[in-house]
Amino acid sequence: MGSKLILKGEVKRSYSINVEPEPIFEYLSDMHILLTRVPNVTKVQLRKTSGRARVFFTMNVLSTSIDIFMDIEPVIDRENRIITLNTPVEPLGVKPMGYMTGNFNAIIKISPKEEGQTRISSQVALAFDASQMEMLSYFSRDMIQSTGQSLLQDYVDRMSLSYMNKLAEDFPVWHRERK
Repeated sequence: MGSKLILKGEVKRSYSINVEPEPIFEYLSDMHILLTRVPNVTKVQLRKTSGRARVFFTMNVLSTSIDIFMDIEPVIDRENRIITLNTPVEPLGVKPMGYMTGNFNAIIKISPKEEGQTRISSQVALAFDASQMEMLSYFSRDMIQSTGQSLLQDYVDRMSLSYMNKLAEDFPVWHRERK
């Protein structure tokens, strides 16, 4: 499996929350809050001066735990209430031994709705070069492409849904404490 074989999972979600846009934007634009609540995250290294982060998480595939890290660079547009997270061109450091890495992209838009509600629209994409996983070298490229793609898509779907549920649980507590 010498050449790159990119697997990608992508999901778009839109949901509403019964609060004005400003508090939810403040909550989601805090990189520590945003990244530590992502499901399966085991560690977040946040660079306070730049806001860039290295996120470590575990992905379970076919009863195997895979350790992954992603370098993330946020861009926060306060005027339009848009949070963009991308993998930076330059890594934040050396690749940790035993970890797989890939590309992460997310866009979160927060917009007002009627009657004091806020709409949160998100788009998340996660992509990996499957050749990083030694266990996959025993399978055909076609099988990896079809099965791997659907497994990653399922993982991204579940991660997004789990994050949305976590937001619904955690945000009201955070909001009450801030009042």
